[in-house]
Amino acid sequence: MPIVWGSATAHWFWRSGSEGQTVQEVQSPLWGKIDIRTYCQDRQTSGGVNTTSGIYRLEWLVRNRNTGTAYGPYQTTVFPQVQPPNNGAPVLLVYDRHNYRTVSPFYYWVTNPIINNQVEDRYWNTKLRQGEDWNGLDARINAEAYFPDCNYRVWVMAYDILNNGGDTLNRQGAEDEDIIIDNFKPYVTRVQIEQEDRSVKYQAHWPTTPQSDYDLGQLIIDKDDDCKVGKLLTFLIEFSEDMKTDVLPTLQVQFPNRCSKTFNLSIDIRNNLDNILWLRNNKEV
Repeated sequence: MPIVWGSATAHWFWRSGSEGQTVQEVQSPLWGKIDIRTYCQDRQTSGGVNTTSGIYRLEWLVRNRNTGTAYGPYQTTVFPQVQPPNNGAPVLLVYDRHNYRTVSPFYYWVTNPIINNQVEDRYWNTKLRQGEDWNGLDARINAEAYFPDCNYRVWVMAYDILNNGGDTLNRQGAEDEDIIIDNFKPYVTRVQIEQEDRSVKYQAHWPTTPQSDYDLGQLIIDKDDDCKVGKLLTFLIEFSEDMKTDVLPTLQVQFPNRCSKTFNLSIDIRNNLDNILWLRNNKEV
């Protein structure tokens, strides 16, 4: 049965290019381009004798812990497409040169697939834009990201030639690590202001397609009505990603007469999500 060791035994996450001469370990939260390396072996019993060898096949999978969305599994190593460890350059894209071993278990670069008997030097781009290939353009904002900033679980599955292993339910030939992806600075994507009767008085949002990495474009105002005097206000604040919404912001609102007021807010009775906050002021306008 194949065995995959977790990051506590052999760290999984490295900056892209760590298969080469320079290795760089990275910790969660992860950003940018990542190489995944795991420590695996296959244990067999024949005639009462226990033996070990390298694994036959590797896969990896990413799952969004908030939404349950799965990315993958991505098949990488399949033997006997690659010869046992030696000094050949292609083989060093499969086995870690920095932890070279001649016997099982071996350190494998999981993110480098073998395609048509050729090892490809790839990586996991945690900032990949939706609709792009693995080496395509980076997302400019969180809404464009294939892997939006969030909590994720990364699985590595190992199999033998009889397809044993890869069992994530019973953790047989499979292991996981929980990580956070954090590529983008959060910002307020939408604001809505209501009054006591929940009539919407103001609503505005930023476009989902930015002008550049540093320019969100023109703010779109969907509604801008006058507020009634003597009525309490309720604010909806939507963020570009999950936030610690237990920390309440202070809002400053400028009214049509150019008068500005600062509001100290409290949580509204409506349910709040991790990226949406309902707040209300405790004093009349």
